[in-house]
Amino acid sequence: MNNELIQKTYNVIDAIKESSSFQTLLTLNEVLESEALKPVFETYKLTKKIYLEAKQYSTFHPDLKTYQKAFQTAKNDLYTHPTMKAYLIAYRAFQSELDAFVSKLGQVISPKIKISMIPSIK
Repeated sequence: MNNELIQKTYNVIDAIKESSSFQTLLTLNEVLESEALKPVFETYKLTKKIYLEAKQYSTFHPDLKTYQKAFQTAKNDLYTHPTMKAYLIAYRAFQSELDAFVSKLGQVISPKIKISMIPSIK
């Protein structure tokens, strides 16, 4: 590969990193990793672990329904938290921008290139 192409690639990467959608995603990621949300994540991880252990025994585990409900509640609490909702919205927006860029890049190189997109989480 020639150095000019590599330099242009780095320029594109820098432009993507400077975009407002990427910066928003980074900011929200820092908030998610803050101490304020640790209890919500810890509850989610713990209930998920307990539920998956009980699920191994299928319907033979006496407390499976209880653990399943606790896990669903913890998952709901995590994904309905305002910060997590904002993070997921920002993530989807940024992923859409990347998908559009890759698609456009493929079309510019050759219309015969098939770009298989991974469906976004809706």
